[in-house]
Amino acid sequence: MKTIIQIITLPYLLIKSYLFWLKAKKQNLPGKEFYLFGKRLGRKLFLKGFISPKLLLNPVSIVRYFEFEFASKSFSKCELTEQNILDVSSPYLFGFYISSKFTGKYNYINPDKKDLSVVKKYASKINFKMNYLAGQADATKLLFEENSFSHIISISVIEHINGNGDSEAIKEMWRVLKPGGLLILTFPAAKSYFEEFTNDNTYGLQVEKKNNKFFFQRIYDETTIHQRLLNKITNFTILGIEIFGEMEKGFYNSYAKRWEKNSFFETVKDPFYISKYFKKLDSFSEIKDLAVIGLTLRKHK
Repeated sequence: MKTIIQIITLPYLLIKSYLFWLKAKKQNLPGKEFYLFGKRLGRKLFLKGFISPKLLLNPVSIVRYFEFEFASKSFSKCELTEQNILDVSSPYLFGFYISSKFTGKYNYINPDKKDLSVVKKYASKINFKMNYLAGQADATKLLFEENSFSHIISISVIEHINGNGDSEAIKEMWRVLKPGGLLILTFPAAKSYFEEFTNDNTYGLQVEKKNNKFFFQRIYDETTIHQRLLNKITNFTILGIEIFGEMEKGFYNSYAKRWEKNSFFETVKDPFYISKYFKKLDSFSEIKDLAVIGLTLRKHK
């Protein structure tokens, strides 16, 4: 039934998506190339018999505009010539984009079987420049050898790993990163740390339950970024750190409720929202309610 509704409403939503793209202030919109790439990819897959409402209508979700641009800019800062990349469960569009632009090897891992099956299905229909591989894996127990990868990228993932999983994952990522290589992370932030629990087990993985709700994510503050992440590794230089957040207090929470209720009828407005209601911030003190952090670390040789 959901699929039928999506097909029926697709023409209307395509027009709405196009109008809000035109309405967006492009000079204030990071990551524009990912939106255009995702739209092109959606059309190519459609012609091959695969309908992806996500790619056709809203290929880049809300703050992913910033996160994708940050990770892409950081990607080129690596001094290692051979590109062997590990992507720890980032939104698949980022890896598809990088694998279509550069040469080398791209290793995508995800513990979610359902999500992974979608990635594999789409990837099988794309001609990448990179050797693109996708497989199921646990970020806290990587099976790769030490010093294997030139880049490790994880976009809005570590905050969702249950228990002390974020700390364990960053130690594992650091272990398999080559000296001189880059670790590129993004994750949500606020002035004060808190954890979010939801009614549904969003990713279908084994997570902590509290008051009959499932663990969903951590929202980091400056202290917990050091305690849970940076203090777990050694021998690094911070090459870049950026904060991107809402300009009006409470905007994102209000948007998230509309997103949950209205799905694509709300999210097709994302490029307009990002260009009008979000911006880069200079410090944690400027965060209203919520923000996202981009962090790039280089491992010492």
